[in-house]
Amino acid sequence: PKSKAKPKVKASKKKAGPTKAKATKKVATKAKKGKVQKISTKPTAPVLKVILCGPHSIYWIPSDAKIHQSFIDSGVHAEELDIAKTIKVPHRRDEFIRARWLCRRVLKYKDPLLRKTSGEPTWPKEIIGSISHKDGEVTFCSTSTEIHYGLGIDLEKLSKINPGIESKICNSDESMIIDRVEALARMKRIEVLALIFSFKEAIFKTHFPMGQKHFDFHDATITEIAYERREITARMNIKTSSLTPIGHEVLGFYNWFNHKGEKFVVTAAEERKPLIVDPIKPEVDGPAEAEAKI
Repeated sequence: PKSKAKPKVKASKKKAGPTKAKATKKVATKAKKGKVQKISTKPTAPVLKVILCGPHSIYWIPSDAKIHQSFIDSGVHAEELDIAKTIKVPHRRDEFIRARWLCRRVLKYKDPLLRKTSGEPTWPKEIIGSISHKDGEVTFCSTSTEIHYGLGIDLEKLSKINPGIESKICNSDESMIIDRVEALARMKRIEVLALIFSFKEAIFKTHFPMGQKHFDFHDATITEIAYERREITARMNIKTSSLTPIGHEVLGFYNWFNHKGEKFVVTAAEERKPLIVDPIKPEVDGPAEAEAKI
């Protein structure tokens, strides 16, 4: 009789078709002393660097710090990305996205930071912020409206400063200050020019939101560069807001840092609210109260 057993069929090795990518963490392995160690290859957010500028902490994303697309998707609002699409220059568009990601990460703010018609970001009511970027380097600083009327920062790359701009941004008194600082061998002339250029840019970023008034480099005069404290002051030659009349003095701070063989200067200009101290009422008891009445 014939066997009823089914004939054996060799299983064909069929290649698996394409599968959907799973949103799981990828893991690599590395041999170490006979053991297998798991190494996560999940993308990580770039580490924020901080530059101290007087009392202000300026957050900085270096140009070579990569931000993975997953962090852009989760850390930049859709409305901000819509604005980015309208920026035609690629590196400007990238700086805008990196700046918004940086601001939202520092402030932990959920609503979109949009643009006013003047170009300023729409900061939260209790926050004053300022952004500066140069060739992919992005910086951000913020303060409370309870402390300041205005705050502005600026970042400049030393190699981009043209020595020929001195007459365009400085008057004769300021050139004498440059001569003095250079003679004391504290800074090179081009470094002082970069500092003055940057600080006047920071003043504009501080005052424009306060009075919505445009002004030029010669509308502010540098009066002192205190290189020991890294402080700089300027006197306003025009009224830029109700709080900053002609003759108003602006206090600022600066710092230097190097990155990828380039030297940068970062400045901060501030308009601080006056400190209001409640008068201390004398406490009087018994005889002391009687003496006070007499």
